[in-house]
Amino acid sequence: MAAIGHAQAQDDRICTDAHVMSEPASIRPGIVVGKLRSHFHEGSLIKPGCPEPTGACRSKAYVVRGDKLFVAPAHAPGFVCASYVNAKGGYTTGWLPAHAVEAPPAPPPRFDRWLGKWRSGNSNVAIKRGKAKGSLSIDGDSFSKRYMAVNTGEFSGQMAPAGNTVAFAEKDGESVPIEQAEKTSCALSFALVHDVLVVNDTGYCGGAGVYFTGFYIRRR
Repeated sequence: MAAIGHAQAQDDRICTDAHVMSEPASIRPGIVVGKLRSHFHEGSLIKPGCPEPTGACRSKAYVVRGDKLFVAPAHAPGFVCASYVNAKGGYTTGWLPAHAVEAPPAPPPRFDRWLGKWRSGNSNVAIKRGKAKGSLSIDGDSFSKRYMAVNTGEFSGQMAPAGNTVAFAEKDGESVPIEQAEKTSCALSFALVHDVLVVNDTGYCGGAGVYFTGFYIRRR
């Protein structure tokens, strides 16, 4: 296993959910090593000057040896930005000591691991085999309650995965590569990491307050 390095990431001392979910393709699968328990540390948004290896920066939340992590490119000296996702889809994001995290190379997931029904909060994603050989058919629906109204959203597309990622945009009723998305297109990126589906969207796939961004757990 290889320890997490820092050279390729920006030192911004800020680690939020957005750092992990904003670019699913950049997520590295990680694992907790070393001590039995490793605490998350706050970033500079919560406590100026953090993260530092001090009690003042240390959070109550922690992970244990063997826990699987979702590691973002953001870093600070001696720390990596990561999320831990539990079996119910709840998650914690923050800085973890770099020496407590390793990122072993991960082979692409088997095609059938994409298939199934996934859920994150009010959002659902269903993935099945697409019409074209090697493609996935991906459909989603969600809703958001705002004041006295309920806004809804949905998407549908077909695209072949590349490694552990797939992305597309809706355009004129068809699925196109995400690079062809227009400013207000419904566009989504997906990554399958540790058998969790990580999704990021542009915010144009439904009414106000409807987003598909999140960690999705396979529905049983």
